[in-house]
Amino acid sequence: MMLRNAIALSAVALLLLGCGETLERPNIDGYTLRGLVLDSVTGAPIGAVNVLLGLEPDLEFRLYALTDSSGAFLFQPAPNSAPHHEVFRFEKAGYVTLELRAVTATRVGDYDYRLQAHLQSEGVP
Repeated sequence: MMLRNAIALSAVALLLLGCGETLERPNIDGYTLRGLVLDSVTGAPIGAVNVLLGLEPDLEFRLYALTDSSGAFLFQPAPNSAPHHEVFRFEKAGYVTLELRAVTATRVGDYDYRLQAHLQSEGVP
């Protein structure tokens, strides 16, 4: 009986302490890279771009994400604290494939980075 009460009190304490958490709490186990894929000529966002991820030096790319309609994707690795060996490949029919190293991302805050990819339409000089 005493063990059951202790477990119940612990569960209530965890629930109460966790209620103040927000969905935007910092990612302390890694960093956040917010990516944006844009058309290199018009600057318009490009949705449905395949975002593949490879790690140097092997660069065996695997599909990581698909950009949303605003051209955005999110990358949150752990336990890295800053961009390091990651390489992103952006592929979409009608555009030239582009590869960008994560270390080229702009730091905008603690553990927070931005990466913009500008895709060129095929056939555009």
